[in-house]
Amino acid sequence: MIEPLRKTYSKTRPYAVDRYDEDDGSITYEIWDHRPDSYRRVCRVSEDPVDDAEYSPDRGQAKRDAELIARALNALLESSEQ
Repeated sequence: MIEPLRKTYSKTRPYAVDRYDEDDGSITYEIWDHRPDSYRRVCRVSEDPVDDAEYSPDRGQAKRDAELIARALNALLESSEQ
């Protein structure tokens, strides 16, 4: 199981995932670059509302995808600085 990313800013891990609950019932996860000189949204992954979503095998996939993207960006940044 993938551990959720922490919200605190880290100089070596500036990419973080923010969750937004939309009015239509969908959930959007946005990956943000929280570095002070370049605070911006990198991408957005959303999960559409589905009837009986709690029984859907894909439920929660958007969150996992967003966290994997943020982890990959942080790892890429870390490896480029070494």
